[in-house]
Amino acid sequence: MSRRSTGCQRWLRAVMSAVLLSAVLALMAIPAAGASAGARPWDFDGDGWRDSAVGVRGENDGAGGIVVFRGAATGLSTSDVKRLSQASRGVPGVAEPGDGFGAALASGDFDADGYADLAVGAPGEDTSTDLNVGAVAVLYGGADGLSGTGAHSLGRPDAVLGERDPEEDELGSQLIAADFDGDGYGDLAVAVTSGSNGLLIYRGRAAGMATQPSQAVGPRYGLPDDLGSPPLTSLAVGDLDGNGTPDLAIGLQEVDQARGAVAVVYSAAGSGLDLQGADAPAPQVWTEDSPGVKGVAADLDAFGSAVGITDVGGDGRKDLIVTVLQQPTSRSGVTGALHVLRGGPHGVNALGDQYLTYEALVNEPVGALGVALGVGDLNGDGIGDVAVTHGVHDASRNGGVVVVYGNASGLGTKGSRSFTQATTGIGGTRSSVVDYWGITLRVRNVGKSRHADLLVSDPYEPVGGTPSGMFTVLWGSDTGVSGSRSKAVSQDTPGVPGAAEKDDLFGGAL
Repeated sequence: MSRRSTGCQRWLRAVMSAVLLSAVLALMAIPAAGASAGARPWDFDGDGWRDSAVGVRGENDGAGGIVVFRGAATGLSTSDVKRLSQASRGVPGVAEPGDGFGAALASGDFDADGYADLAVGAPGEDTSTDLNVGAVAVLYGGADGLSGTGAHSLGRPDAVLGERDPEEDELGSQLIAADFDGDGYGDLAVAVTSGSNGLLIYRGRAAGMATQPSQAVGPRYGLPDDLGSPPLTSLAVGDLDGNGTPDLAIGLQEVDQARGAVAVVYSAAGSGLDLQGADAPAPQVWTEDSPGVKGVAADLDAFGSAVGITDVGGDGRKDLIVTVLQQPTSRSGVTGALHVLRGGPHGVNALGDQYLTYEALVNEPVGALGVALGVGDLNGDGIGDVAVTHGVHDASRNGGVVVVYGNASGLGTKGSRSFTQATTGIGGTRSSVVDYWGITLRVRNVGKSRHADLLVSDPYEPVGGTPSGMFTVLWGSDTGVSGSRSKAVSQDTPGVPGAAEKDDLFGGAL
């Protein structure tokens, strides 16, 4: 319609078009691109559909790379797929064996321009003097999706978590993004193994992600010294205290002879992660010895093997989901359990801790519950659901995923369903010896319906007889996910660049 058009009819048509567009976007649960809060994570081209980046850290003798798929009305698209690496134009660094580019991924709109961006970890990056220093590249989205245009590496302070020697820092081994300070720009938490292990926090801004961290989080850096210096097992973000900004949960399964722990750091608008408890609840540390937490703590239990944050009770409060990978059960051959700790205005509490064991959720003779978690609303009822890895082979402790649905009473065993590669409709091969299907889980709506979908990774899946990797999309629906018409993708899938080669680890990060 011409800009010079005037009159009531033009105004009415515009209003009706806006109303219709708003209704459609609301139905699809996808915000319009360019909204003031920035693009939703993973929507790199701003078309309203969430895209997916897949790490291929083992490709080219471990130099690594990523493959980017577009979300579409028909679901994850294998048309116009992009491959990016440190050999791509504009991407910082040099593609070298062992860099592991693509080992970790995190998405947010770091410059609030309406296009989601992507942080890519390369924890094996070396310098001329030090090994495995690690690096993180930030790639920016645009109308044509991700590219190397404007991409840059993150810097580091002279001393990282009190340690000046960068050797074996492995910066970028884990990443997670969220707008911790509520300013509309996505921020980034970057794991580092230097010193006492911990995280560096980088702030988003209009000019893009800041190249130096504004904050460090770890033992002696806001968390209790008595945690020691365990590696970070897993990370999750979500608003646990209901103040409108996302908080950070850190799984630490190796604390205290691997009894395990979970640290929770709260955030506040304007200040971000609050390590002093000035504007938000003070940081907490949870274990199975904490008052109200069910189960019996013992060495090697691995409390905090995976963490997730979602509202499984539908009461508007986010809950903290914690798995205990090696928690013994009454049945031989199986281990593992999960806890649901409720969120509230004062932070997480253990009142009414919901405790579910492997036996209550999975009918498999061998396995361990809790290698990985994926959380989100998989059946569109407005209540969060949980997908959790369970093992079917001792050697891998992976190979299956059970989906547990939330309701007004919390997670319920009724309607829960276990999936393996033997489930009808799911591609790939279920190994009789080891099977890593489910080593990484993500819940993300990649299109096809208004429902979130479940992405399941198996970076060791044999493709054409070669262990190169794949991932599977199980579509969400009103009745939850099923194996029916699921989509399995490897580098041998038509339209996917590259080729399935030994030890590519395609799908190791999602």
